Amino acid sequence: MAEEKKEETNKEEVKPQEAVKGSAAAAAMKKKIAKLSIQEVEEKLKDVEAKMGGLNSKYAQHLMDRKNNIMNKS
Repeated sequence: MAEEKKEETNKEEVKPQEAVKGSAAAAAMKKKIAKLSIQEVEEKLKDVEAKMGGLNSKYAQHLMDRKNNIMNKS
């Protein structure tokens, strides 16, 4: 019985390195579209076009709206 409890607790532990990598990736992914710079918007549009095969998604449309808003402010 004691061995079973040890195995269960070992499964639940998260390695510190994985937690750091995950939080850094999560922080990068959680940046709001409204806070993106023009360079970041263009990078994300290229990624979306390559991964999703076009710019028809709502996410891509929001990125394009952000790009237009930045361009109009200048």
